[in-house]
Amino acid sequence: MRKRVWVAVLVCIGMLVVFLPTAALAGTPDRPCSYCGDTLMGIYPKPWLDYSHTYWCSQCNEKYTSVFGMCRATGPATCADPAVCICGRIMASALGHDYSADYTVDTPATCTAEGSKSQHCSRCESKNDVTAIPALGHDLIHHDPQAPTCTEIGWDAFDTCFRCDYSTYVEVPTLGHDLIHHDPQAPTCTEIGWDAFDTCSRCNYSTYEIIAALGHGIVHHDPQAPTCTEIGWDAYDTCARCDYTTYEIIPALGHGIVHHDPQAPTCTEIGWDAYDTCARCDYTTYEIIPALGHGLIHHDPQAATCTEIGWYAFDTCSRCDYTTYVEIPALGHDLLHHDPQAPTCTEIGWDAFDTCSRCDYSTYVEIAKLGHDLAHHDAKAPTCTEIGWATYDTCARCDYTTYEIIPALGHGIVQHDPQAPTCTEIGWDAYDTCARCDYTTYIEIPALGHDYLADYTVDVAATCTTEGSKSQHCSRCESKTNVTVIPALGHSFLSYQPNDDATCIADGTKTAKCERCDGTDTVADPGSAKGHHYKRTVIAPTCTAKGYTTYECINCADTYRADFENALMHRFGLWESNGDGTHSARCMRSGCNHVGTAECSHFGVTADGNIMPCCFICGTLGDERLLAFEFAEIAAIDLGAIPGRGELILRGINDPFDGALYALTAAYEYAGLMEPFAGAVTVSIPLELNDAFRLVRVDVIEKAETNERSEAWTEIPFTYEEGILSFETDTAGLFLILPVE
Repeated sequence: MRKRVWVAVLVCIGMLVVFLPTAALAGTPDRPCSYCGDTLMGIYPKPWLDYSHTYWCSQCNEKYTSVFGMCRATGPATCADPAVCICGRIMASALGHDYSADYTVDTPATCTAEGSKSQHCSRCESKNDVTAIPALGHDLIHHDPQAPTCTEIGWDAFDTCFRCDYSTYVEVPTLGHDLIHHDPQAPTCTEIGWDAFDTCSRCNYSTYEIIAALGHGIVHHDPQAPTCTEIGWDAYDTCARCDYTTYEIIPALGHGIVHHDPQAPTCTEIGWDAYDTCARCDYTTYEIIPALGHGLIHHDPQAATCTEIGWYAFDTCSRCDYTTYVEIPALGHDLLHHDPQAPTCTEIGWDAFDTCSRCDYSTYVEIAKLGHDLAHHDAKAPTCTEIGWATYDTCARCDYTTYEIIPALGHGIVQHDPQAPTCTEIGWDAYDTCARCDYTTYIEIPALGHDYLADYTVDVAATCTTEGSKSQHCSRCESKTNVTVIPALGHSFLSYQPNDDATCIADGTKTAKCERCDGTDTVADPGSAKGHHYKRTVIAPTCTAKGYTTYECINCADTYRADFENALMHRFGLWESNGDGTHSARCMRSGCNHVGTAECSHFGVTADGNIMPCCFICGTLGDERLLAFEFAEIAAIDLGAIPGRGELILRGINDPFDGALYALTAAYEYAGLMEPFAGAVTVSIPLELNDAFRLVRVDVIEKAETNERSEAWTEIPFTYEEGILSFETDTAGLFLILPVE
């Protein structure tokens, strides 16, 4: 049994040589010649001894075969190259390219140039089936023309390409302002003014500057209490410059009415109707009804006669007993003698007789009248101003006549209302005319003529697109003079608002509404393109496929791939022997079930006269299996000593054979193959060791001429503190923990 174990140890030592660093194999091995002591040189393949190399001494030309010179790959196999030893031995065949079925765009096609695409290898940069992508041609976007303004350029209709900077754009220069001069306007108390200024007929350019309103020139007025019939007011202010006022009427109080009953008037005393007076003022509806005076009835006088009393004329009252009656006594006869009278045409005659001067006492005897000697006269009609008469007769002997005046008719008055004169027509005061003649009181009032105001009145307000008019108006009528055109104002577009029609790559438009009318103006909105807003979808790399990020615009269909990451490669778990000189391990990455297989490292250790195979990767030691340390650590001493890929594998077993406390293997593994150290490293392993011990490295040396194998155990320094064993090495190997003798 002891011999068998030693053989296994020797086999493992021999296999360890496979994994020496390239620098160690290519340079001078750190071993002296056992014959002359000089340094061993050179490397020769020794195919007749499995996977070993032969070194020779430059002094004595002796040759040696050692486990430190066993074949090992200088790197993993790639798609195009096998894994080979520095001696030229192929350790693993080339993998061949793993081309993706999908094409990857290598050079994107542009509008005017072709692109290319190909199938990429998942393991290297190789490409297959490189295929041309035809030029895309321009993806034209048509742009409407933009008329130039006073300050901004314009352009004719043009096309641009969505994908490139192709454009048929031609600039149209700015127009410059078309100035309109405006007269100044003095400010008032409440309204702003301005100095003379210019505006542009085409745009909203203006040198207009506001002169602030002056504010009111306040004049204070005392309050006035209201009365029954007159309004009052509180204290108030007015402006010395305008009609501003804080004046507010306090209505008249109205009378505090006291009612009084009526009093009828009498002949000698006044009376009144019912009336009201005010308790606060001298207001009254009292009106005197004068004393009626006597309702006089006049009585003619009655002269006293010779035989009866008489009275003077007197008055009596119809309402009272008032009278002025005075009686005259009877006179008696007062005789008068009358001469005789001859009769006439119309008058009787008489003889001489006596009568009383006061009464009808008479001795009179009548003589009959003669009758008229008539002459006939025609009638005449009266007029408005002259008398007339009917037909009449006169007597040839006397002045008898039937003539009677028909009075002048007077005018048949027709009243006419007055007519005030106007600017263009005469007027007149109220007057009369006669319905029968041409009588009139009419007097003409001449036409006044127009009274045109000095200030102009706007008759038709100008709008943005149509002219207006103004004129001087007559103060008395609707007549106008000096009718003047007011130019159209032009639109005033001040505040432009975006129309929300921009896309990711193309500017949208903006629209302004005229401040004075419903007119609108839509223009380009430079810089309003939204830009792409990409949603990122990360495709994680897998063991065999590259990872990348897909960027897809949330507003449009634009998408691209970027941020590529290399395939992760497989991360294998513990390697297990397949019993046929190979070992396998399953990839530990989530979702990957790949099982990798590689050849075992062929290291032989002689024990009990037999060569015991040993693999540092899967831990095979003859029929035994070395267990992996879970918490082992490695640290670089030399810069870059630890390989850039793979991981440390430390395995061990108690009592591997007689005389050994523990056997350790140390190696760095990647994809089932050894990765050499590039310098010295420190290895730390947790071990429970109670007795004193020493640490040796096992080297297997074989002499080329005789095929003699020998083992060299080299003691190496270490530390053991708090259950942690630490030592240095610059190569993979088999290490034995031996008791101190």
